[in-house]
Amino acid sequence: MVDKILADQKPADGKPGKKFDRAAADIGNIVNLGHLNVNIADQRLATHYYISALGLTRDPFLNTGVRIMWVNVGVSQFHLPTGEPHLLRGVTGLVIPDRAALLARLNEAA
Repeated sequence: MVDKILADQKPADGKPGKKFDRAAADIGNIVNLGHLNVNIADQRLATHYYISALGLTRDPFLNTGVRIMWVNVGVSQFHLPTGEPHLLRGVTGLVIPDRAALLARLNEAA
């Protein structure tokens, strides 16, 4: 599998190397993403967004301090430690029931 993902190439410097082949590494649709770890700058604003606006729930048992928050998203979680914010490549999508209630919460949080 690794040989399919890393294809031989000759970089500009002329030395042999490996190139990541994204098509060979494509796993299709992910059914369950266990957790996503993203640094955030401000726990208060993150709580306002993830809990109050999106309507997700904070894990009441694990990491309940003020420097990290675990947010439940169905059977998955966002792990949100305080730190220099991450810039993620790609998109993380959420399916949230009751669009009208979501929009009301987002408007109220704005």
